[in-house]
Amino acid sequence: MPFYEPTVRVKELTNIAPVEQPDDPSLGETWGAAFRTENIVGSYLSSRGVQNPYEVEQGFNSIDYVKDDPDFAQHVERFGGVFNRKAADALKVQIKREEEDRRTLDAAGINGTIASLAAGVFDIPTVFSVGGGIAGAGRTALGTAIRTSAGAGIDAAVSETGLQLTQQTRTGEETAFNVGGSILLGGALGTLAGRYLSNAEASALTRKIEEQGRGFDEADAAVFGTGGGAQSAGAAAVTKGPMHLKDEALINKIWGVRSQDPLIRSQLSDFDETRNTVRQLAETPLEYAENAQGVATEIGGSVETRMKMWQAPLADSLQQIDTAYAKYFHSTPEPTGWQRRLAPMRSEMQRITGGDKLTFKQFKEEVGRAAFSGDTHAIPEVAEAAKVYRQIDDAMKRAAIEARLLPEDIAVEADISHLFRMYNKDKIAAYRSDFGRILHDYFITKRDAAAKIGDAENVARKADAKADAAAKKAEEFSRLSDQEVSELVEETIDTILGNVDGRIPYDSIVSGPRGPLKERLLRIESKKIQEFLNTDIEEVLHAQTRTMSADVELAKKFGSVDMSEQIAKINDEANRRIAAVDRMTDKDGKAVSPEVKAKERARLDRSRKSAVRDIEAMRDRLRGQYALPSNPDGIVLRAGRVARNLNYLRLLGGMTLSAFPDMAGIVLKHGLTSTFRDGFAPLVSNMKAVKLAGAEVKAAGTALDMILDSRAMSLAEIGDDFGRGSKFERAIKSAGTRFGVVSLMAPWNASMKQFSGMIVMTNLLRAAEKVANGGASPKEIRKLAAAGINADLAQRITQQFAKHGETQSGVLLAKAGAWEDRLAREAFRSAVVRDVDRIIVTPGQDKPLWMSTELGKTVGQFKSFNVSAMQRIALSALQQRDAETLAGVVTALSLGAMTYAAKQAVAGKELSDKPSVWATNAFDWSGLAGWFMEVNNVAEKATRGRVGLSALTGEQMSRYQSRNVVGAFLGPTPDAVSDIFQFTGSMFAGDTTKSDLRKMRQLLPFQNLFYVRGLLNQVESATGDALKLPETRKN
Repeated sequence: MPFYEPTVRVKELTNIAPVEQPDDPSLGETWGAAFRTENIVGSYLSSRGVQNPYEVEQGFNSIDYVKDDPDFAQHVERFGGVFNRKAADALKVQIKREEEDRRTLDAAGINGTIASLAAGVFDIPTVFSVGGGIAGAGRTALGTAIRTSAGAGIDAAVSETGLQLTQQTRTGEETAFNVGGSILLGGALGTLAGRYLSNAEASALTRKIEEQGRGFDEADAAVFGTGGGAQSAGAAAVTKGPMHLKDEALINKIWGVRSQDPLIRSQLSDFDETRNTVRQLAETPLEYAENAQGVATEIGGSVETRMKMWQAPLADSLQQIDTAYAKYFHSTPEPTGWQRRLAPMRSEMQRITGGDKLTFKQFKEEVGRAAFSGDTHAIPEVAEAAKVYRQIDDAMKRAAIEARLLPEDIAVEADISHLFRMYNKDKIAAYRSDFGRILHDYFITKRDAAAKIGDAENVARKADAKADAAAKKAEEFSRLSDQEVSELVEETIDTILGNVDGRIPYDSIVSGPRGPLKERLLRIESKKIQEFLNTDIEEVLHAQTRTMSADVELAKKFGSVDMSEQIAKINDEANRRIAAVDRMTDKDGKAVSPEVKAKERARLDRSRKSAVRDIEAMRDRLRGQYALPSNPDGIVLRAGRVARNLNYLRLLGGMTLSAFPDMAGIVLKHGLTSTFRDGFAPLVSNMKAVKLAGAEVKAAGTALDMILDSRAMSLAEIGDDFGRGSKFERAIKSAGTRFGVVSLMAPWNASMKQFSGMIVMTNLLRAAEKVANGGASPKEIRKLAAAGINADLAQRITQQFAKHGETQSGVLLAKAGAWEDRLAREAFRSAVVRDVDRIIVTPGQDKPLWMSTELGKTVGQFKSFNVSAMQRIALSALQQRDAETLAGVVTALSLGAMTYAAKQAVAGKELSDKPSVWATNAFDWSGLAGWFMEVNNVAEKATRGRVGLSALTGEQMSRYQSRNVVGAFLGPTPDAVSDIFQFTGSMFAGDTTKSDLRKMRQLLPFQNLFYVRGLLNQVESATGDALKLPETRKN
């Protein structure tokens, strides 16, 4: 479609004929013009009349022939390579026709926009082959594009190349836009624009993109009925009550969707209290009907979203600790980025060779010990890192006190870090008696001291209520017998060992197992028990953040971490509804039969149980306590964790190629105009502002994958693995945490989230200003409200941005860290985090509960993206239904086709020459269908292609070709076990084949990395040939 302003640029020429706009063109004229302008086939057919321009006609000068003709003066450079009059006349005809087509499309308005879009959609390179169906040159261009995309980005788009070769009036500036505007290779715009545009032209480009937005507004109004004047901000003052999903009736009718996960079930619950609670608890990618009136979904963000915001200080602290180690290891005050990244690896090599520096692991453990000693240490860099930890540790304590999870006077003398201890449960279990002896001595000392000071406290208690309470506790403690102290020791150890891996037991250990002794039990100095503590400061920080982010945000939102009040409200409403069944009548007002009443009561009771189960399950998943195994150290459980990590290492080497359609999410949520105006244009013209915007996005709590790699590990179902395990298990887990960088998935996720976050921030700030000024459109009001921002917050955000923010070349930099209005800052940042995770699909509470069990994580490994995509892409697009959605869908299909091509090329497989195969694979890889395509692919595998889309195309989906039936149903782990038995069986039977060798190779970590897979394929092939193995076994 024409993503540009069609007016022709003038280059210092004044003798140009005025442009006559055609009267209302007919539908046939409009569509003909569109296909000649925006479709390669149409453009080629219309350009065939041009004669051979290189045939020399004596005495003919093409420049002189046209330079004074007002119709062609602006195209004089096009005639520089024409050497005969016949070719020049044919060129004139073509230019005339192209200009007329452009004017026709411009005059046709919305019809011209739709026709141009259709011409692009049905173009061969767009929907089907992206070069695979073209002749040799087409395939070469595709291969070049794929190779370049692996490095510095795709350098050219097949569609624009074809149009450039067959049109005379298409400029380089238009090509730079239409690479992304045609929705083929959006990531290539920066490279293309850098090639075609000067700095001045880039600025002009930005202005043109801003003007293009009017065309999409017109399309929305005419086609989708989303137009209308601005809505007054007063509409946002609607009282918040029970809310209903937009298009709820339609969503309810979609097979399987309404019951797929606890989030959607709660949003569609029979009970208003469930609906209200889930909005506060879980992040929803969907909109509510009430958002159209400006009612915010959840002001300040849900608990889940606010938990994500804690990732920003965590990532910042870890990065500073990494820097401190690089300073120590390289003995430099200012380590480079490479020194910081490579120092941990080099330290392990030095350990092997006998160096005298601490390894990174040892350094982090020393930082932990320093944190228990007033942040002092003989090594300055260790002390520096301990002070970094102290900042986040103090912030968490303040947050916990503010949420009333801890008393204000919580402290241990000479040990300011006692609170967030992470116990080494393996060592405590192995040396229980030694640990018990330390605790026994501590409790005995405390008991004797309490007895001595009892009289003094009895005097003080009369004057101070607080001292009175303390004296009562001291008196109770002083009366403990030796036997009771021993029992207390054993009870304390059992409590420690029974706590969940990955959580800091601040609640059960500090509070203690016995009522009268609360807050008095384990205030032992950490130095006395440090041999039984995990002092690795990185592991402590991860566990500490996971624990406190959930508990603090739950307590602040609901008043307690167990949400008992909200669950009671759900039960109360259900009981009222059940009681009201006695008065139930039919449509004629007559009392229904007892059987009908009984069924309704049973239905409401089932709905109540389901609602409570789902709310409790989402709460527990956020706290890391859902479906905890009875024996976390069982061999089967540990084997499953290792298998999932190995699957990640061996199978997701091409994950970055699969992520190409992520780009479509930006267009789907914010449209082409904003994507280019607020995203790509700044990349060309102001990289400094883009970097500042990226830092702003990271400060909000997202786009931190280079440090945390949270998205990739969530998709691989390995992020919640907090088990201790053997050295081998820890090594596999450690490799998994770094694999995102090796596979380039971490940098891809970080850059895509920063890019989309920049666009999100700009749109939020612009919309907030319009709402504050009373000039916002209904769409802007609705989107802000869905993000948790009502009219009052929009006003406050606008004021803070006006005071602290700035605009650089169209990039709006919020500088939210400087905002004094805390609620405005948190609301703005939570809106950014929510929208970024909607665009770059990151699974949350929109996963089925069974996928959060240990068995479910193994069976459902690598399936969570498609499940989450059902809400974050499919249902979200269904609700939006506007021109932005249409553009996003076509973008996703095109990038899905590109993913298919890239995957086939990396695997060394031939590209299909069937358009239907391209179309179905594009649909599969696009993510638009959510888990529906997962069902289709499993059905194809189970029926050998007789059921599913492959029955239409004759070829199985590329995504499932390497899996066997067991793997299709039960995930990659059983698939791997089956392959192991097949390979070992073939070795003992002496009939090993190349197919068996391939299966064995696929069990190796890193074997699927897309940039080395081709080399490994050659090694595998050479090995099979050297061993003279047959291709397959002949039976």
